Amino acid sequence: MSAELKTNEGSQIAENEAQLVTQRPSVDILENETEFLLLADMPAIDAKQLVVRLEKETLTLSGRSNIEGFAPVEYKRSFRVMKGLEPESVSAEYKQGVLAVHLPKPASSRPRRIQVQAG
Repeated sequence: MSAELKTNEGSQIAENEAQLVTQRPSVDILENETEFLLLADMPAIDAKQLVVRLEKETLTLSGRSNIEGFAPVEYKRSFRVMKGLEPESVSAEYKQGVLAVHLPKPASSRPRRIQVQAG
């Protein structure tokens, strides 16, 4: 297959595609009273190449690194999330190779203190 790719026009791109390495990024999931926070290790990616997608109850993280001299790496991982999560409330930031995704809990699922009446 590699010899076949070398004969095609645009062989450098095709050759790199053949060497693409796919990895599931390591992810830490933290929870507090108001949100879930996913911290995904996705080093050497241009933030413009990152995709955070929420469709129904599935959150997908993906991105691709292209470092000269190394095989390209594609990161991809999906998670089931709770029903009722508002897509507009989800936010993400990328810093020092870590993608942080904030998933605010719906108000209806947040813990609340219930006052006990003396009687």
